[in-house]
Formats: sequence, C-alpha cells, structure tokens
Amino acid sequence: CTVCGTEYFRDFRVRQGLPEGQRTTERVCRSCWELGSNSAPKLHHSLVLFGYALRPEVLSQARSWCQQADLCLVLGSSLTVNPAARLPLECLQDGKGRLIICNLQPTPRDLKASMRLFADADTLMSMLMRELQVPVPDWSVQRRIRLLKSANSSNEALVRLEPLDSLGNQLSHLKSVRVSSNSIIDREPFDVPFGADLELTFFGHFAEPPIRLKLPPPSGSSLASELRLRFDVDRRQWLQLLVVIDDSLTTNDFLTVEIDADPNGMVLVVATAAFQMLRLSLTFQRTSLCPTDAAVVAASNVGSNAECSVHCSLKLLCDAFHFDPGTRLCYTGDSCSTEEQWTSGSCDTFQHTAASKNSGLLGQLQMKLFYRFTHSGLLNEVNPRQYCLTARNVNLGTDGAQLMGHNDSYLIAKTPGLEQDLDFNRNYSFYMLARHNMTSGYNFYHRIQQCNGTKSSNTWAKNSRTMYAYFHWMNGYFRYQRWSAYNLFTNDDSIKLISVGYAYAANAESVKFYFNGSISYAEPTRNGSIGSAAASRFGCLKLGYSLRNDWSFKGLIRCYGMSSRSLTGSEFQLLQDYCSMG
Repeated sequence: CTVCGTEYFRDFRVRQGLPEGQRTTERVCRSCWELGSNSAPKLHHSLVLFGYALRPEVLSQARSWCQQADLCLVLGSSLTVNPAARLPLECLQDGKGRLIICNLQPTPRDLKASMRLFADADTLMSMLMRELQVPVPDWSVQRRIRLLKSANSSNEALVRLEPLDSLGNQLSHLKSVRVSSNSIIDREPFDVPFGADLELTFFGHFAEPPIRLKLPPPSGSSLASELRLRFDVDRRQWLQLLVVIDDSLTTNDFLTVEIDADPNGMVLVVATAAFQMLRLSLTFQRTSLCPTDAAVVAASNVGSNAECSVHCSLKLLCDAFHFDPGTRLCYTGDSCSTEEQWTSGSCDTFQHTAASKNSGLLGQLQMKLFYRFTHSGLLNEVNPRQYCLTARNVNLGTDGAQLMGHNDSYLIAKTPGLEQDLDFNRNYSFYMLARHNMTSGYNFYHRIQQCNGTKSSNTWAKNSRTMYAYFHWMNGYFRYQRWSAYNLFTNDDSIKLISVGYAYAANAESVKFYFNGSISYAEPTRNGSIGSAAASRFGCLKLGYSLRNDWSFKGLIRCYGMSSRSLTGSEFQLLQDYCSMG
C-alpha cells in the first residue's frame, strides 16, 4: 500500500511493463479500510522489473546491514546487476568483514571472497544449520479461508469466501469456486449460497488438488468463521484441516469435507493433531480444597479418584478434581475461570502440580509462556492451565488481539513466581509479533508488575525509533537498569507488521534486541540502585499497558512469549515462523 506501507501477498499474476502509476493489482488496502480511510487505496505490486530502481528505503536498509555485518553470505546470485551486486562489498569496507559466495557459476566478486563454494544453496544451508544445531522446520503450504456472511442485491443470505495467507492477510490463492448448480465463480468476491456443495480450486503452483465441502443451511447450524488448511508438497496431499468457530479450534463437527486424494484420512489427522497439540501430562497432589457451586460436574457414576483424574486430564483447563464417593460425582475446576471454583475446607481434593512442556519447538526453546492470539485465543500454549490471560477492552479475532491505545485496554495474567525467572542471574527472552503505527512516541509492550499496585519489575517499550527494556531487579539485588537500542523503527505514520524481541544473558549481563530478522546489541543507558522490595509482589503480566494513557499500546498483537533462555536471532525467527503456521 502506497499510503500506509502494509504489504500483502498474492498468488496470481499481474500485468508487467505498465507505468509506475498504473502498477496496481486491482485490490484495495484492507488496513486503511479498517482504520476508517474514506477511500481505501489500491495496492501496487512490488515487482522490480529490469531497468526499474529498488525502493530507496529498501536499498538503504540493505546497505546499513551489510556495513554492520561481520560476514556476508551470497547464495545463488551472479552478482552482475547493480546496485544489489555492490552490496557484498559494503561488508568489506573497513577490512573487518568477510565474504562467502555460494553459486554454481563464477561471479565478478569471486576474488574478493574468503571462501568460494560451487554448490546448491539448499545443500550448503542444510549443512550449516546442522553444524549450528539449529533445526530447520518442515515447510508446508498454508491456506486460510475466512467465511463471512454476505447478501446479494435481492437480500438473499450468502457466504463469502475470503482467501488469506498464513498471517491472516488477504491472499488470492483461490482460482475458482464451483457451486452445486455447476456454475463457476472465477474471480473475487466468492459469494456462494448457504447449503451449497462447493469445489474449491487453487491456482495450483504446488499442484494442490481441489477441495470439496458442503456449507450448512442458513439456520440450524453454526457457520465457521475460518478454515485453515495445510498441504504437503512432497506427498501432494492435504494433511490438516482446522475449522474455527467463534475463534476456538474444533474438529469438523458440522462441516462435511472431502479431499480428492484421501477423503477419510484428513479428518482423522485433524482430530489427532488437535488432541496431541493440546494434551498435557499432569501430576496431582492432595489438598483440602472443596468445590464451590461454580465447580463443574464433569461426570457422574464415577468409580474412583483414578477415574476422576482421567476426566480432569482430558479437560483442557482442568487444574483440580474432587471425587465424592457418596454421590459418585466428579467435580473439576477450570484454572482460567473468572469464578472462584475452590474454597478452603476439609475435602479430599487433588490439584495438579506441574504439566509437561510442549515437546516441539516451544519445549526446545524452553518457553515459559506463549500466546498465539490468532490460533489459541487467550490460552498459554506451553501450558493452557497456567498464566491464562484476561482481556479488558480488547478485540480478539483471527487476526490477533486489537488494543485500543489507552490504559483501560490491555491483556493481563496472574503470573506468580514468574518474576523469579527474571532475576539478574537468570537468562531469559521475550518475543512479540505485532502490527502498529511507526510514529514517534511511546508504545508499551509489557509490564511485569504488582497485581494491586503500579510498581513494575520488568518493562518493555519503544519510543520513536528506539527500543527499551527496563529492569528492576528485586530478588536480593536491588538495582535498576534501562537498556536501549537505537534507529530500529522508521518513525513515520506507516502501520507495519514487526517481529521484535529481546534477550538477556546473565553471564555477560548483556541485552540484545531482535527486530525484523536483525540483532542489535543494546547498551545500558541508565543504571542505579533502588530500595528493597519483595520479588513476590510482582505477580501480574500486563500486555499493552502503561500508567500514562497515551503511552499504552495501540495496534494488533498476534503472538507473545517468554523463554528461560537467551535466544539467538535464528531462534527468534523460528518463533516468527511458528506464529505464522496454520
């Protein structure tokens, strides 16, 4: 978008060779439309044709990165077209940087290289990632389709199929939709009647087979808000379907789906994948809590504590259970409920003490908490029974959590004990994928603070082009520090999707910031001692909150997480990729 700078992906061709002012894709900017623009501007394609110049800001940023780099790695480029061909030389200017070129043919810069490799880029990078012990995630095609209620000129109720990319941006990956009457819709918008049998055909760059599905009738069934699909390119088959209803993941309980290649296997994979993703191994210990009236009766005619524990383990948010042998009722408590479900007493109740961490990427990166608002709502994917968020004046949808920019719009979770993992002698990292205005001024990302007060022990924010991290170490080491990294943001009125994080390394007492794929080492800009305070007083996490009304976060948060490790740049990138997965 030439107005706000938001970038979108498309899966169709556009005309080339047109004058600069006519290089539109015939689509309009959704971000400008949502923000109340009177006339949403048309999108321009970003193809750089032969003889056309790169965008100045892109070239300037590339030069800056090359000048700062210790090593420039060239993969699969002939290095014959300027100005891009001169970029590797920027790394060598002061005699400190080194250049490695991997290309199947000779290049004019070969004599400048410290190492010259004639190989496929995939071969080199696979070997390099193995040596660095950095996992390369399996790649698959992600397809998302939002379902919206629509109507035609006769006011007949219709369903609109809106194709999206993996981040929730508009992506025209649907080529056509065949309706049960054998009529074919071959361009957007794809408006189809309720109850129709549909066949969805994609542009097919990856040889994706069509998908057949049946929509529910206009009454008597819920309408899914989104379909999320995953396609295995190597095996040429659809692997997964998730149906989103009111922003919660379910199996296809109302939607009949048929895949040409394997109509039955897909449904089985969906159910298995959804169950395995959320399943946790729990351990319980005996307490004296008693269930209140708000406690949910999970099952009747249960024979033992063991059977009751199974009912609790299979419920995603159950954190305690009580078995009444007289009535043979099994009571289970919801750890994320806003109602008090347990009270002090003398009952024979069992409460979970721990949950196994996700064995996948989140476990590998030692994540303490991780929220994908686009997928899991307010639940902590590391352990859904712990650190559940509550939203205050926040719009939560499939695009993420939209905060309004005042200090009565935020997300909050009780995090007892988490502040001990943020002590001066511990490694830790925070990460966030968000979209907000790049304008000058503060935008507060998080505060670890008192639940019933205003003092904080850890704050993360940006101001104009600078990113800050504030540490108030309270656990026997009463110090205050502020770390800063400069010239990261563009300081203009554009709205951009940014991938940001910071990592604290205890052994070096250093901080590095991650911003859109690059690492910047921070410097302490303020340092001092503070009075003593108990670390346990800082038991709440607030996202987007600031004491000052105009410093609160305004924008969209898609993912947020914390690790008990000092993450590397490539590990931050893995989290960004995980946020974008369907």
